[in-house]
Amino acid sequence: MNKVNPLIVSDQLARRQWLSRLFKHFCTGVTFLAVAILGVLIFQVSVAGFGWLDWQFLTSFPSRFPEKAGIYSALVGTLWLVTLTASLAIPIGVLAAIYLEEYAPKNRFTAFIEVNIANLAGVPSIVYGILGLAVFVRFMGLERSVLAGAMTMSLLVMPVIIIAAKEAIRAVPSSLRQAAFAVGATRWQVVRHHVLPSAIPGILTGVILALSRAIGETAPLIMIGALTYVAFVPEGPLDEFTALPIQIFNWTARPQETFHSWWHYCAASNFITHECDCSLHSISRFKTLTEYNSILKADALTIAYAGAPAVRAVTLPIYEKKITAIIGPSGCGKSTLLRSFNRMNDFVADVSHEGQIRYRDQDLYAPEVDPVEVRLRIGMVFQKANPFPKSIFRNVAWGPEINGMDGDINLRVETALRQAALWDEVSSRLDDSALNLSGGQQQRLCIARALAMEPEVILMDEPCSALDPVSTAHIEDLLFELKEKFTIVIVTHNMQQAARVSDFTAFMEMGHLVEYGETDQVFTRPTETRTEEYVTGRFG
Repeated sequence: MNKVNPLIVSDQLARRQWLSRLFKHFCTGVTFLAVAILGVLIFQVSVAGFGWLDWQFLTSFPSRFPEKAGIYSALVGTLWLVTLTASLAIPIGVLAAIYLEEYAPKNRFTAFIEVNIANLAGVPSIVYGILGLAVFVRFMGLERSVLAGAMTMSLLVMPVIIIAAKEAIRAVPSSLRQAAFAVGATRWQVVRHHVLPSAIPGILTGVILALSRAIGETAPLIMIGALTYVAFVPEGPLDEFTALPIQIFNWTARPQETFHSWWHYCAASNFITHECDCSLHSISRFKTLTEYNSILKADALTIAYAGAPAVRAVTLPIYEKKITAIIGPSGCGKSTLLRSFNRMNDFVADVSHEGQIRYRDQDLYAPEVDPVEVRLRIGMVFQKANPFPKSIFRNVAWGPEINGMDGDINLRVETALRQAALWDEVSSRLDDSALNLSGGQQQRLCIARALAMEPEVILMDEPCSALDPVSTAHIEDLLFELKEKFTIVIVTHNMQQAARVSDFTAFMEMGHLVEYGETDQVFTRPTETRTEEYVTGRFG
């Protein structure tokens, strides 16, 4: 029998590698070609234009004599126009994007609005000019003012800003939102401190694209009646004006050849400005259960997604200052149940619940209960470490600061990091980015972030699933220390981990709670056959 040497590249693999290299070189060539064309254009414009560009040209008003003509009024008018357009379009566009992505319900009406915004981005500019003439110039009586032009241009560029801002906001990882909500942040605080800072580069790209379009548009300005010859500069938003595109358009109608030379220079300069702007962004457990104090309890709880139950009539008490593990095969409803304890499921579309979750005899889903207050009392650590893109210190301090907690913030940060067994490793570099920490350190930092809020209960959704054995051992050792002060509920697929760290274990299957009891009893003397089959590895 002929044996194939796996180290010898086959003909098929060689062909695929050749195609990969060809595509890489093609993309590189196209990129350099585009840069070269832009460079040649900039060079030609510079050589041809520097001879015309002088202080007199920039500070003189238009004239029918080429040697006396300048762009002063057009330049000032353009600055007025762009400033007012940016002042109107950017706040409205970004706020609209925030509302659509973070606040608006996901229904057909919202989808209808989003589709129409996308369509408006492709409407010809002359249509916006007609609209501006009818509404701003005539109906509102703004006449041919800078403000009328700016409002018309704002309508023109606003769809671009909204679309770009929506995409930038949508690209912010949901794990950052969940981490902020878990320390008691309101939606506005999450948007202000995490979503917007992360989305700013993408938003700026849309803003630059939009404003560069506003600088170069001529048709809407002509439609609303912007002047072609102005021997004055606007001193307020209600003054008449002209702009560089109008000035260029006017010079093209002049018979003198000199004006035509200027037109080529100014038009090319305007194009390059537009293109360059666009390219900028590119252990005692042997008590009866009744002897323990229940701090949290699910009572006949059913949770459904779009009407499909994920948790079915679960009644589960969580005992104070104990570790409760929830185990079961994938898709059994463990995480759904865990997230319901601090109302993180509120952020999931089409989720509904029946029954109650009681925290110290208070129904957490009662209308008068504020979910932000719930998350201050019941913290959460997620499956994947999700530190904020801030310093180690700011990661821990942010939650207490936004919630107005009293006391020395430095002491609070140090205490939380010590409780998370991380202080000795990071005390000398608290100003370093949290993203530079190892995976295990990042997860312990997330635990410290939760501890800094001084919750009574800490929920952990498979906190060690992505960690190496050494980091997992650190987390497990930490759990034993934390349960002296906190109540811990942990979801885990690792049955050995559940047996090692938990005081109580709940086994779930297909949304049902099959068995719940002390961990020793569940693992060594289960009362249900399905529990025995699962913990002995016969399924799951």
